[in-house]
Amino acid sequence: VGMGNGTQIYVIDPEPCPDSDFLLWILAAVSSGLFFYSFLVTAVSLNRTLKKRSPLTTGV
Repeated sequence: VGMGNGTQIYVIDPEPCPDSDFLLWILAAVSSGLFFYSFLVTAVSLNRTLKKRSPLTTGV
């Protein structure tokens, strides 16, 4: 192997889009899942607190 471009190898991925889209979809799925999980936990906790307060606030 002669001296030249053989020793300098620059690996540039010509199509980085599928990997970045895949990671973006994973990030979007995880964030939306955590959002819906927190929404569900908030709804359940509010439902429990409203059920506990319901005998006290019969007029409302």
